[in-house]
Amino acid sequence: MNRHTIAHPDWCAAGHTCTAGHPAGEHRAEPHVLRVPGAGSAVLTRVQTEATGRQHAEIILSITLPSDDYNARLRLTALLTHLRLLISEPIPTTWNDTPQLPTAHRRAA
Repeated sequence: MNRHTIAHPDWCAAGHTCTAGHPAGEHRAEPHVLRVPGAGSAVLTRVQTEATGRQHAEIILSITLPSDDYNARLRLTALLTHLRLLISEPIPTTWNDTPQLPTAHRRAA
């Protein structure tokens, strides 16, 4: 396939960041960078696999850890807990987009 005839999604950065048209190619958005001085940074990029059309977020994190081991471990534990929540199954929603917690997480009225 000729690289110049590829239809890119409107969010795709095209150019050298997009590998669509190559084997295992991907459409890639321009990365968004968040920097918090003294705390760390995050780079978020939207990616769509050309072969399947599936999309995912590519995230690169750099987080400053406390200098003492105990608090560094606490920070890492919190980080893993939050990441697990973000990458778990999404909470099902109803037709009006009101989140519906699974029955195991609902509180009794």
